[in-house]
Amino acid sequence: MISLLLLVLTIVLSALVVRIGAIALELTGLPEDQASFQSLSAFSGTGYTTKEAEFVLSHPQRRKIICALIILGSAGVISTIATLGSTLLSSRNIARSITRTPVHSWMPVNLPQFYLLAAILGFFFIYRLTHKPAVARLLKEIISAALLNGKWVKPVSFSEALVNGNGFGVFQIEITRTNPLAGKTIAETNVEEYDIRILYVNRMSESINFPPPKFKILEGDMIAVFGPVTAINDYCCDIQAVSKGKKDRDALLPLLEPAPAFALKDQNGREVRLEDFKGRKNLILVFYPKDKSFFCTAQLRDLSQALDDIRSLDTEVVAINQESQVSHASFCDASGLKFSLLSDSAKETCKTYKTLMLGGLLVDRTVYIIDKQGRIRYAARGKPSITEMLGILRTVTQGR
Repeated sequence: MISLLLLVLTIVLSALVVRIGAIALELTGLPEDQASFQSLSAFSGTGYTTKEAEFVLSHPQRRKIICALIILGSAGVISTIATLGSTLLSSRNIARSITRTPVHSWMPVNLPQFYLLAAILGFFFIYRLTHKPAVARLLKEIISAALLNGKWVKPVSFSEALVNGNGFGVFQIEITRTNPLAGKTIAETNVEEYDIRILYVNRMSESINFPPPKFKILEGDMIAVFGPVTAINDYCCDIQAVSKGKKDRDALLPLLEPAPAFALKDQNGREVRLEDFKGRKNLILVFYPKDKSFFCTAQLRDLSQALDDIRSLDTEVVAINQESQVSHASFCDASGLKFSLLSDSAKETCKTYKTLMLGGLLVDRTVYIIDKQGRIRYAARGKPSITEMLGILRTVTQGR
């Protein structure tokens, strides 16, 4: 029986390693489906002779991840075979234990039967739970935080085609509505100031090579650019914009509709209402899961550091979660945050803004931008870049 449980545990741990490997590869810029396939291929040692695999191995960071998966996969296969062999050798004892009559007549099953049934139900529950979108997002965020916090992976913010040893490369970017290049001509983008060259633009079935200065980039275009990795990451796109179209997120409040009213107390005990901003200020409204967590700290610190640029566009920042005013005050002091953190202990505002997940257990990371008229002008899950939000705010302040 112990051998059987060890076999099941080995399989579960192997699946977890493959998932961690897939997320690590995705953080380096691989598409989600490609990262999952390459992680499974490397771990299992099958199907890893394709041109796609050769491309993956040409990247130093991905090569380390793949090597780790191959080593762990070899150990996992050996362990599985050894455990399976032990299980088969003891199969008679297992069968005898499972079919043994319970010690007491009032017991419906004997102890080995109970263990086996509990294992089957437990793994079925875990499988169903981890395939729920909200749980999958939470699990991915936890694994991503662990990989980034431990500096195992350095993430990139675009779909990568080729990078040389000098930090220059060719990258493919999907232009979303909020991309900083959307709606601008090639000349207006000023990308050449950052040593970035736009090689071509794919629009529907048309491909425009080396587009002229007056050519306008539109939402839905797929562009290829050449330039420094850091400049492209900072100026042309962000990881949220690249992955947004691939993720099936839960519905958010509709754009251009009035934002729901709220009145909540901040870390200093002062009541903050949405009504206070109407006619005076635009508002970036951030919902986040937990004070002092890795991603929340990084997100809110970025906003705090960009507060002068944000306020220059007649905009304030307010963040909300379910934690107490005391917790918020401690978080502000520890992280140097310069804006209000509101306490929604009943989670009513979080619910109204459709930011609850796991049956209301946690707040899903969500950002809204609300204009001076109280209308929702932008809504996104996750951590939109500062550049993206500033672009939206400029559009709002220009009256568009």
